[in-house]
Amino acid sequence: LGQEITALLKEDKKRRATSAAADITAHLADGSLKEAWHTAKRWYCVAENRAPKPCYETMEKQTAERVQLYEKVEPSGEPIPINAVPFAVPDAVPGDLKIPEAVKDGLKRGRAGGALLFKAEHIKQWLKDMEEGEKAEKEEMGDKWQAFVRPIQMVWKTGDIPR
Repeated sequence: LGQEITALLKEDKKRRATSAAADITAHLADGSLKEAWHTAKRWYCVAENRAPKPCYETMEKQTAERVQLYEKVEPSGEPIPINAVPFAVPDAVPGDLKIPEAVKDGLKRGRAGGALLFKAEHIKQWLKDMEEGEKAEKEEMGDKWQAFVRPIQMVWKTGDIPR
């Protein structure tokens, strides 16, 4: 029975891969590059059930490129006229209300987990657990949320991203 189940699972995996390949090919033929990419991502998440491991060499290269891209340089020509009243942009560490607001409004479900393998579903569940824990006066329900928020605030304070 175990061998039959294994054979059926293997057959199903091949069928799903073939189906995903056909869908991707059809999207590419239609010129729907974005939809082809989303189909490939959905198939990969189902097939592997995890995000790919981060490549630290690539991350270091990208970080160096971004630092160079966003570093302050002296303007080369005439200043651009500003027709709006300037205002201060808060650059303080996000507080206990800002991060949940960003999670609720900004995180989209069904995306790859990224370098830390946290999916939006995980983070939203931790927030929900924390909120339910506050209502039930069980602070231990928010432990995962606090473990998520503390490093974010530390990165914001120091500017250093831990490895």
